[in-house]
Amino acid sequence: MRSVRKTGSVLVSVLVALVVGASGCGGTSEESAGSRPPSRNATPVPAPSGPNDVIEVTGPADGQRPAPSPEAAVTSFLEAEIAGRFADSFAVLSTADRDELGSADQWSEQHSALPRVLSFTVLSAGGDGALVTDVTYEPRVDEIAGVVPGAAQVTWGAVAEGGGFVIDRLGSRVENRYPDAKLAAAGVTRWLDGLRSGGPALGYDGTLLGQPSLVDRLSEATGRFRTTTTTSLERWGSSAVVTNAFGPEATTWAQVVHVDGPVSFDAVTAPFGQQWVVVGVVET
Repeated sequence: MRSVRKTGSVLVSVLVALVVGASGCGGTSEESAGSRPPSRNATPVPAPSGPNDVIEVTGPADGQRPAPSPEAAVTSFLEAEIAGRFADSFAVLSTADRDELGSADQWSEQHSALPRVLSFTVLSAGGDGALVTDVTYEPRVDEIAGVVPGAAQVTWGAVAEGGGFVIDRLGSRVENRYPDAKLAAAGVTRWLDGLRSGGPALGYDGTLLGQPSLVDRLSEATGRFRTTTTTSLERWGSSAVVTNAFGPEATTWAQVVHVDGPVSFDAVTAPFGQQWVVVGVVET
């Protein structure tokens, strides 16, 4: 087994309160296993067709450009992320965040391993400059980013700086939205069916955790497999197999499905959008 989180862990920690909640990348312990629909009163906000509505400030290319309101700061940041204008998203971050990240170029370079924002919806404006949004991401389960959820609810913090408002990542809160844990067994069944028919894996192309050599026996086994119980990673006796690879945050998303059949085994699953994919197997 090899570690798959060392490369991305630093980058993900930077982004936890900025873009995701990404990834198994930064959810809170209070999130539920199921996904929640956005508010009926929510208004989708499309990617911008023109420049952001921010206060004009002269200065270097990566100079800070505060927005006229907390909502404008969040909107400018997310619209820039959607459009791939990372220098612009960097420009509406707080001074503390910018000092930690380094420069606009460094921020841009990090996006190969950071979650890709697809869309967002403003749900409500809270007190103390807080703004609540639903954010959708391109889901990922890989060796660099770890687990990036398909969606999250983000309560953004904003602070007054430079004559306007900028995003305060430390004051932001993220609640990742994962598919219902009850669907994990269906994900294992799809994986087994694909494996036994020679089809491709769904969502995860990395080396399986645990006992990857077990795949050959599973693909060649004759007889019927049956999924039985689903349990959280915290209650699984071999949880270190996953946390050593994906980090301790794996306990917030991983589900373990037991399978009886010609070969009995436990399958570790990770959320991929609204489905579950197998990332590890251990014979029982």
